[in-house]
Amino acid sequence: MKLSIIVPVYNVEKYLPKCLSSLLNQGLKDEDYEILLINDGSTDRSLGLCTDYADRYANIRVFSQPNSGVGIARNKGIDNALGEYIAFVDSDDYLLENGMHEVLKPIWDRKDIDVVRYFSDYDGRNVKPIVNQIVYDAPALEMIRRGGLPAFIWTFLYRRTFLNENKIRFKNYRFSEDVLFVSTVFLHNPYVVSNQANIYRYVLREGSAINKRDREHSRICTDHNLLSYEDVMRELMTSIIREDEEALSACLSSINFKKQSTWTRMFTSDYKRSEFKLLKKRIVKNKFYPFMVWNQSPRVKIQCFLMNLSLYNFFIYRFCSGIFDYIIVPYYINRIKKKVWKTE
Repeated sequence: MKLSIIVPVYNVEKYLPKCLSSLLNQGLKDEDYEILLINDGSTDRSLGLCTDYADRYANIRVFSQPNSGVGIARNKGIDNALGEYIAFVDSDDYLLENGMHEVLKPIWDRKDIDVVRYFSDYDGRNVKPIVNQIVYDAPALEMIRRGGLPAFIWTFLYRRTFLNENKIRFKNYRFSEDVLFVSTVFLHNPYVVSNQANIYRYVLREGSAINKRDREHSRICTDHNLLSYEDVMRELMTSIIREDEEALSACLSSINFKKQSTWTRMFTSDYKRSEFKLLKKRIVKNKFYPFMVWNQSPRVKIQCFLMNLSLYNFFIYRFCSGIFDYIIVPYYINRIKKKVWKTE
């Protein structure tokens, strides 16, 4: 079997049919791929939909577990997968028709590839013909030199034996578990083929974890993002990448760029003075703060200066937190989201 597509499922009855319909139209023979649906303690009709599809299609398998988070659900999928490659698709997203066929066609008989890259876009944007041209074919080190560490797990196929031999699994974090996973994969310097095919469609929706901004959620998000950052830095400093000055610099630049999302979560976490003091101590100790520039453009330098200033002390933090929560989120971030939001 060539491919296992792992889909974590949690309370997505509204989106699941479109996702599964797309996975069943990938231009592959049933015996060449499987779809593993991992029900993560859903309380709506999601599990019923999963079992209905599994009854109708022989290449769909369903697994259930108590609600444990998306990372643990994906691990269950990896442990039960039979395919040569593993793909991850979120249950509210979907793939373009024949997408996986186009990604796999140029490399179907090759055995030297550990990771296959393809591309994604937001749902609702114009769909262009899929171009399956190979644009990179080499160990990951040169790709890292060019762009640092990638962030999104869903635009890669991972050779199952590569994951197992290197004992790569998701940590039990509710957030940034995907960044840690794909960073760990690339820090093992896999052989990578990058296919220009743009086949994954990412759906922004109300209620998804990335869009929640309440205090409790943001605090958990901040904590788990910092844990993931600490793990990535440990992986980086024990990997072969640390011996390559150019690759190491690119990794650190990409890591610094990714800090922005954690920085914004800190403002909606509504820390009190004593809590902010503990947070500041932690982020200084693990070298998350002060923020370092990720490229040399004047705009980035100014942005980095303002980010550092916003966490300089508690009073500046509270002032910036108010601006962020009452001005930036409702009038700027939400306006950007509407441009790419799925029309329903």
